[in-house]
Amino acid sequence: MIKITDFNTICDELKTVAGAKGYVLSATEENLVNKLKDRAGLQLACIIPMLSTSGDLSGFIDETTTMFWAIEKHVDGQTDKSELQQYQRTQDAIMKVRTHIISMAEDGCSDFNNLDLNSMIIEPVWVSKGSWNGWSLELTF
Repeated sequence: MIKITDFNTICDELKTVAGAKGYVLSATEENLVNKLKDRAGLQLACIIPMLSTSGDLSGFIDETTTMFWAIEKHVDGQTDKSELQQYQRTQDAIMKVRTHIISMAEDGCSDFNNLDLNSMIIEPVWVSKGSWNGWSLELTF
């Protein structure tokens, strides 16, 4: 499993890659909303990884799963066009994060070197409690 301090360093690097104004590290959506409450602009939310193990005592595999969100605060009363532009900006950001993670895995000298490309899922998100729009990237490594 990746050390949480190493994951935090990666999140800081990915914030720059995404062009985000900041990033937050969180274990839950509720905690995420609290950490984002006073922020503005594009933010990268990094969900603390979880570990799962498969196999048996004679042989097992550990897999780490995490999620990244490229999100911006929803503006009350914004037009459909403005919301679409917001989703485009955040989609561009999450695609940059995805490309960078794949590059890190290909280089073979990162914590992502066991990246399962088939595990990568990108989907639109709306964080209802805090009114944030954007995209999430889930992956296993």
